[in-house]
Amino acid sequence: MAASVKLSLEQLEEVLPMQLASRSFAAENWGDGNDVKDCSYYVSQVFNESYTDEFCSSWNFANLNDLQYFVNATWYGDYYRAAFDENVGWTKD
Repeated sequence: MAASVKLSLEQLEEVLPMQLASRSFAAENWGDGNDVKDCSYYVSQVFNESYTDEFCSSWNFANLNDLQYFVNATWYGDYYRAAFDENVGWTKD
């Protein structure tokens, strides 16, 4: 059993923090359902309303996969950032 844990430790170290962070983020966003924080809540803090509406039409923060993809770019930085930027059309400028 110890050998199995050792073999999977690297994967656990990569996946577990992301899973915990995104699931905690989702719980915080949706809480009791009265004060929902969706994509537009976050994106509108740095972009204008028309861009926020356009961008967030493709992202559903109630969907854990969408949320994880969005968070991956910031949680793991450059490892996922380039693919994220290309997919959403963002640049570092």
